Amino acid sequence: MAGVGRFGQFLGLAIPALAVLLELNHAISLGQMLMLLVAAVCCFWIGRIVEGYAAAAGRGGRAAENPSARMHDTRENTHRR
Repeated sequence: MAGVGRFGQFLGLAIPALAVLLELNHAISLGQMLMLLVAAVCCFWIGRIVEGYAAAAGRGGRAAENPSARMHDTRENTHRR
């Protein structure tokens, strides 16, 4: 599942470069390029969410219940709260 999320993030980074190249070659219009940029942001965002949930599932779901649990993980700290 994390691989699917990373692939979505990769698409989110690759689509803008492709959109700019296509617009420079006059293969698509400016409006179509902007639509591709919005789609790229959505791909990256969804990919990041999927990757985060996959990582949370690997930790037993703790981060899915509390999004800030990753920042305050006591396994990495030696002191108790």
